[in-house]
Amino acid sequence: MKSTILILIISTISFISGCQATGEQYQADVFTTNDVNTKKEVKTIELLMVQLGKVQIDNTSGKETATKAAGIFGAVLGAALGSSKNSETAALAGLAGGTVGAVGGSMVSDKVMVDGVMLTYIENGKTYTSAQVGKECQFKVGIAAMIFNEDTKETRIQPNNTCPITQ
Repeated sequence: MKSTILILIISTISFISGCQATGEQYQADVFTTNDVNTKKEVKTIELLMVQLGKVQIDNTSGKETATKAAGIFGAVLGAALGSSKNSETAALAGLAGGTVGAVGGSMVSDKVMVDGVMLTYIENGKTYTSAQVGKECQFKVGIAAMIFNEDTKETRIQPNNTCPITQ
């Protein structure tokens, strides 16, 4: 019984820590189905500088998932531990466990920091910067392609370099 409870606790902690947004959906080389088979204007720009940065992204859905999962886990674990006494103790332990679990899950941050870069570039003789979610190794000084959405003013500077493969 103790080993089963320990496995459940470890699994839940792993699950809750995995409820963190990665920001991958914001990378310039990630597209939605709405982007597929559509024409986009592309400009070439000259990257002058690539600087490391962090981008703060929303993790509300990860926090909600962690809160619900931890609440359910706490209720089940509390009821299981309390069931060795009697059904009333099991119900109270389940309620207490659910409450403690939900509080623990709510401690997952609703904002997370992900790897990003600040790209400084020249376009039509003017110098600009654009923050992008991505890794420094994906970009290098030189020519790069930029997709610009006039409606949202969003720039998507496409990676012009590849990162070393790590094993």
